[in-house]
Amino acid sequence: MIAQQANSLCVEIIYRLRGDPTWHAHRVNPVDYFEPAGPEGHLEVDSVPRYDHAVQFLQLDTKEVDIVRVVIDSPGIKRRTITETFWHGGTCRAIERQDSGITVDWEMILEVLVCDHPPTWNIVRLIRADGIVVPVYHGVITKNEDGSESELSFQT
Repeated sequence: MIAQQANSLCVEIIYRLRGDPTWHAHRVNPVDYFEPAGPEGHLEVDSVPRYDHAVQFLQLDTKEVDIVRVVIDSPGIKRRTITETFWHGGTCRAIERQDSGITVDWEMILEVLVCDHPPTWNIVRLIRADGIVVPVYHGVITKNEDGSESELSFQT
């Protein structure tokens, strides 16, 4: 990982609301987007975001959003683009991550709500290996009444 000062790291969140063709863009201070940096104070493309999903940073409900894209750029070194596309009233999403620069990487996660009561999601994680899309995780996650989650994993 290559560390960069926060002032050379750019974070932009671009989104489109459901039923609205207009794209909205917000530049975000990396210090606000990421968890606090370590003792050296460096933030990088691979730093941990404060939220799991950019829609949470925007404080929007997934029911309101069609697409959210985060672009994290360390000019000349590495660029990460994470795009989340929502459907079925915001209960299902496709999450695509693309890294470019010194290393190139791609990942897709599909989260599909398959049952409302109890809430149960079918989750598939795909990567690209030697130019071929390969499943690396397939599971079913159920949210239990006590707030905990149960997981059933399938061999990939």
